Amino acid sequence: MRHFQVLLVLTTFVVGCEKPRTVAAPAAPDVAKPVEAPIPYEERDDYHTRHLDEAGKPKYVNALALEASPYLRQHAHNPVNWVPWGAEAFAQAKAQGRPILLSIGYSTCHWCHVMAEESFEDPEIAELMNTRYVAVKVDREERPDVDSLYMTAVQRIAGRGGWPMTVWLTPDGEPFHAATYIPPRKGARGAQKGFDDFLIEWSDKFATDPSGVVAAAKRVTADVIRSQQLNMRGGLGDGRRTLELALDMLQRSYDATNHGWGRQKFPMPSRIRFLLRAARYDVAENNALDMATQTLDAMARGGIFDHVAGGFHRYTTDPAWGIPHFEKMLYDNAMLIRAYTEAWQRTKSPLYAEVVRRTVEYLLREMRAPEGGFYAATDADSEREEGKFFVWTPSEIDAAAPKQAEALKTYFGVTARGNFEGGATVLRAAMSMKDAAAGLEMPIADFETQIVEGLEELRVAREKRIHPHLDDKVISAWNGLAIDALAYAGFVFAESAWIDAAAAAAAALPTEKGLLRRSVTSGRIGPSAFADDYAFVIAGLLTLFEVTADAAHLRRASLLQAQLDAGYRDVQAGGYFVSNAQHASELPVRQKLYYDGAIPSANSVELLNLIRLATLRDDRELVGRRDELLAAFGGSVAANPAGATEMLLGIDWLAGDAKEVVIAGESAEALTAVLRENFFPHYILARGPHAALVPWLEGKVARNDRPTAYVCRAYTCKLPTHEPAEFARQMRAP
Repeated sequence: MRHFQVLLVLTTFVVGCEKPRTVAAPAAPDVAKPVEAPIPYEERDDYHTRHLDEAGKPKYVNALALEASPYLRQHAHNPVNWVPWGAEAFAQAKAQGRPILLSIGYSTCHWCHVMAEESFEDPEIAELMNTRYVAVKVDREERPDVDSLYMTAVQRIAGRGGWPMTVWLTPDGEPFHAATYIPPRKGARGAQKGFDDFLIEWSDKFATDPSGVVAAAKRVTADVIRSQQLNMRGGLGDGRRTLELALDMLQRSYDATNHGWGRQKFPMPSRIRFLLRAARYDVAENNALDMATQTLDAMARGGIFDHVAGGFHRYTTDPAWGIPHFEKMLYDNAMLIRAYTEAWQRTKSPLYAEVVRRTVEYLLREMRAPEGGFYAATDADSEREEGKFFVWTPSEIDAAAPKQAEALKTYFGVTARGNFEGGATVLRAAMSMKDAAAGLEMPIADFETQIVEGLEELRVAREKRIHPHLDDKVISAWNGLAIDALAYAGFVFAESAWIDAAAAAAAALPTEKGLLRRSVTSGRIGPSAFADDYAFVIAGLLTLFEVTADAAHLRRASLLQAQLDAGYRDVQAGGYFVSNAQHASELPVRQKLYYDGAIPSANSVELLNLIRLATLRDDRELVGRRDELLAAFGGSVAANPAGATEMLLGIDWLAGDAKEVVIAGESAEALTAVLRENFFPHYILARGPHAALVPWLEGKVARNDRPTAYVCRAYTCKLPTHEPAEFARQMRAP
């Protein structure tokens, strides 16, 4: 295939399963035709079980049965003859002269399940797919390069993006039609055309006018390339001005009534972290801290937070943070732990500390693999119903927590009418604790105790329900986010067990022949790593080094940075491609992203990685890499800084008062507490006898047998101090 080394930017956020307006489902067809089953059946836990024989075994099996991905295996017993992404699929399409029908999703996506049950389990639709197309299924979490490329095309063709993603491709992989969820037939959910209509229409067009379809596909590809090249203009220019412009853009789009941004509400931790830094900018009407704290408060009190067991759902379908889309993703929870921890340092809000603790407890209790890594996600559905596991009726609360039921129902606004389907309620704080306690004429301390005890009773009762599906992939990039968050939160809140969990996750990352891999599922190693795997893991390891002073983490971060540079760096234009050369050979475009969606881009995270690594090692070559990256993306960031708030953290560092900090000596808790209890966003901490790795540690020892702090800027140090108050003053000084 032809490759275009260009910058691809998602021009709108791509943040979750796309939900249609109605929820009625058509009746299932009665007749099925078997498809070829060249592979032996494997026993497994299957989400879709409509097509069973009299013995309870699936009637169909396809090539996905041999895959490790939970999402692909969910479709192994569809009557569709799915094949996984790869060279064989494209060779088959070319040999048969058929277009490719590409379907991209992930295992915890509610509307992916809906389309699967409505269309991919329908034998008539399956026959259309089997006889007219090569049907290719991709797990977006295992192949983020495939997902992001075709999501760009979907947005160009359909004007919006989401999952499930459905893309019609030529045998060369170029897209000519695309959509997200599609109802199975005309009239279903009010559709003017059904999926079956599109299957017939586009295969007929490809058969009767293949050159016309190919030409249209090339125009789409060229349009994607051309639109993104327009964003590659100039350098960053004035970094401070870019930061102030980002603040202005976020202020103008802020929802002052419900807080956050947008109609549907998504957690945007990078925006929160940027605003915590922007609060110190000397600009008119700077309400950055208010926007950050109001949004964090709304999330903590709203239905997006799982008040029963901790952790955050993916997003809410309403503007007031009330009714969530119930899936839970590791990346959201990891990034929110970091954001709430920094907000606690800035404000000392007890609510933020409680959210951090409960979210960490959720990850350690429910999302941790036996080997130490963290699973990817849990589903929105259980028993084929969205949210059933998470919602409550008044009678269910009465039965589960009889002593605390009145307090729970009052505080969370639980009524017989409910706020969700079937009279059930999504728990969310309906009023303040103080007002709820006053309404029940109860002392506030007693009321708070009842809420805490009652929620634990609900959690125990909820454990007896049928749990949502767990995607047990351990994804390197997402674990990198968790390693960073747990290490930093463990340091700030003096929770050594959290730091130990971060270190255990780092030790459990999937590797093969010394190279990082994308994922591991039940011991089966996934594809080779992508740039975000490297970038996010490096960030986590650097944080682990700072909080533990264990040089092994810095050595490993340096090794991974060298591997990232060797396999992913754009040596001509700077920055890092999404994928290595092997993966890039499978796509018509090799991407290089800076734009932050639900997950930050690798380049956004890598900017701060290069800053931190270059500072630690006093490495001029890494400074050059940093400057190359800024030169590659600076113009695009300057034009639309609110779309790259994770990269703004690095730009803010360079524009700020960055310091190198050393704490030397034993029993230095009082000095360390200065860093724990204050929000200092721009410093590198080094400790221990590691001058061979960190040259500026040389000579910085405890003086007079007392713990000693050194605060330096550009390796020029202030007078060392034993006193926490003086240490804090030096940290605050410009």
